[in-house]
Amino acid sequence: MFSGVYLVLALVAMWFFQATVAKRLEPPVVPYSEFLSLLQEGRFDEVEIRQTAPGGAVRPAGARRPARLQGA
Repeated sequence: MFSGVYLVLALVAMWFFQATVAKRLEPPVVPYSEFLSLLQEGRFDEVEIRQTAPGGAVRPAGARRPARLQGA
């Protein structure tokens, strides 16, 4: 038989997932001035101009694979 306790537990589990795991999956937000500096240094492998903010994939010093960034 279904109980309201299961519903509450499911909601708490979803909230915990959103607050912890899903937050780590988002690209970091950087200030626009830092975004421009990285762009001028030629550290981007790819740049995306979106409707709300620029974004792209920047290669950290010494890294082979680019990290995703989202402009502020």
